[in-house]
Amino acid sequence: MPLRLRGLNSRGESVDAAIEVVDISLAGMGFESAREFQDGEILYVTLLGRNYTSEVNMQILWKDRQRRRYGARILSLTSNTPTT
Repeated sequence: MPLRLRGLNSRGESVDAAIEVVDISLAGMGFESAREFQDGEILYVTLLGRNYTSEVNMQILWKDRQRRRYGARILSLTSNTPTT
């Protein structure tokens, strides 16, 4: 499922990255991205889908550099907003 992350990381840096979600649950998500994320990095972002947006705070728990795959724990999910 392709999505876009837009927001800030825990260092106050801007995040704007295309991701491909490969696994998702209420507790976390696995995704692939050309953008590099650091272990432990916290993201304060909006997930932009085709028909919705969600405000999410998540922490990168692991990464596989060869496949550009990441695992993140969802710390909070503050809204689900349908878009038209």
